[in-house]
Amino acid sequence: MLFDNRDDAKRFLETESYYNIINGYKDPFIIAGTDNFLPKTSFEYIKRLYLFDKRLRHSCLVALLEIETMLKSIIAYEFAAAYGECAYLDIANFNTYNHKTREKSNKLISHLNTIIKKCYDNEDFSNDNIRHYIDNHGEVPIWVLFSHITLTELSKFYECLLPNSKKAICEHIQALYPYPISPDELYVYFRILTNIRNLCAHNLRLYNYRTVYEISPKNYWFAKFRTTYGQDLKCNNIIALLIILNHLGNRKLYIKFIQDFISELEALLDIPPEFAVSLNRHQNYSLFTMARIIIDSSKAIINT
Repeated sequence: MLFDNRDDAKRFLETESYYNIINGYKDPFIIAGTDNFLPKTSFEYIKRLYLFDKRLRHSCLVALLEIETMLKSIIAYEFAAAYGECAYLDIANFNTYNHKTREKSNKLISHLNTIIKKCYDNEDFSNDNIRHYIDNHGEVPIWVLFSHITLTELSKFYECLLPNSKKAICEHIQALYPYPISPDELYVYFRILTNIRNLCAHNLRLYNYRTVYEISPKNYWFAKFRTTYGQDLKCNNIIALLIILNHLGNRKLYIKFIQDFISELEALLDIPPEFAVSLNRHQNYSLFTMARIIIDSSKAIINT
């Protein structure tokens, strides 16, 4: 491996962790079937990829927190409007059409009960709102409960809802953001967002993320990207997040997402072409396409 400045590289490895950088990001720069680096591999290239991914995780977390807040607000509102603010412990308000869905709904209700009990028993100040409602009203409104659940738990809550509730939630979201979204699509978005949030929270590699959950090729943004960048463009990767941001986030959120790591993104595109080929192989032929999509779409959005 080549080094522009060995002292700077040593200091960077000391502060960011050798394991995180080299073990996490060396693969695109290794000759297949060996432990040797490709000719002319520079530590700077690995550093750029690492910094790009680190900033990408940070930007994703900021965006995901905004989306999570919005989803909690809308789901709580629509559920309370349909069944009442404290009706989330009643199995009649969830999907029980067959044994499998009934089992999931029962597990959900049991888990929500556990959350309330743990919050009540734990004297941490962050749980004061739970204790207040239990002590003074005997029950906890759904919007108070939702302040204590994770995105994964919110996803399971949505999954167990009845079709009419899911439809109302999607119509509410579409009233805020202009692109249509179906209940099934929102479920896919939930699964992808949950996966990405877990990767970000645990500081795991994100740039070569792949998902088994498929966004429909008929999706407005997916179809638009394919028209511009080719019909073989894959959407089982981080491009899925760009599509979700356009459906569940406002223009300001999207621009913030772009601006937070644009410098690392541009530096990544400066890696020589022979390494770009290797990086593309590890990202289903879409890492650099994704980078170009982010840059081009951000300019288009900013200029509108």
